[in-house]
Amino acid sequence: MSSSDVSIPSQTPKQPDSTPTKPAPTRNNRRLHERIANNSDILICCQDKKGVERRIRARAINTSKAGILVQSDESIRAGTVVCLQAANLTFIGKACVRYSTPKGLKFRLGLYVPDRLTRTL
Repeated sequence: MSSSDVSIPSQTPKQPDSTPTKPAPTRNNRRLHERIANNSDILICCQDKKGVERRIRARAINTSKAGILVQSDESIRAGTVVCLQAANLTFIGKACVRYSTPKGLKFRLGLYVPDRLTRTL
């Protein structure tokens, strides 16, 4: 075999890293605050596009430090500011609708409650 018969690769193969790469941790629960299960009736008061006041019965599903998840027969547009009352008509506070998602024949509403009066639920 002569030296012209031997071919030398132009690049040396890359050596594998000695430290294996770890996959990025997945975050299943993205919530900042713990959710506490709840099952109480509330009344949501809001105005429609024409300024007519609506009263919607809903059921609180869970509460957290920053909001309430409720189930309602009606949808409310995201961004709407609503007033919340407990079943005994005690004022709970104001909330902002973050989302409204259909769930079967009902809707799940995510309410952001900046007032910390949700302890009354």
